Amino acid sequence: MQQGKSYEEVLLTGGNFWRDYSAEISSWCHIGGISIISDKLNADTNYSFLDLPSGYPNMTLREWIIDRITY
Repeated sequence: MQQGKSYEEVLLTGGNFWRDYSAEISSWCHIGGISIISDKLNADTNYSFLDLPSGYPNMTLREWIIDRITY
């Protein structure tokens, strides 16, 4: 919401993200298909929030998610 989005817009975007990524997240959870989700995240241009700072120095949210699933 720091980016000027309403609560409803954040919920809608989060729901759309889940819809678009649920199969990849499920694959990662069940078979450990790291490249399935990291490739999609790296190529994603639909969700601008992935390029926001994550709270870790010099790391976007996209980079943080990939770091967490590939540790």
